Amino acid sequence: MRRLLVKRFESSFGAFQKSIENFKNITEKCLHFIQNTNKFILDRELLEKIYTQDIEEIEKELLKYSEKISQGEYPKNHKVYDINKFHKKDQFINDIKSDIKLFEDILNKLKELDLVNNDPKLKCLIDKIKELRKKNLLKK
Repeated sequence: MRRLLVKRFESSFGAFQKSIENFKNITEKCLHFIQNTNKFILDRELLEKIYTQDIEEIEKELLKYSEKISQGEYPKNHKVYDINKFHKKDQFINDIKSDIKLFEDILNKLKELDLVNNDPKLKCLIDKIKELRKKNLLKK
């Protein structure tokens, strides 16, 4: 996921923000599910299927999967873990909470810097286009 988020970051801050919002939402749903059921669901087939896809497809698949789970529909290839049997149950839950906090921090920083509305990469692109026009290397 980190590799894919870096690609989103490189593409645009708007795309990056949307991906962070989606991951935060999915992670919150996961935590809610765990807290309500003491279960964790892992679908390795899904992970293998989406691993090489682009970020938009991964997000769509994760959202579909999350919706199915919230409706009580479990894919056939999933594995359910009882977190009460985890040796480090508290750490596992704290790690999920830490991920949510990290997503919140990133979103707050994006908002604080107003990078979505004032994307420095876009400004640089516009400046370069204007420069090329001045040199008559690019027609209007």
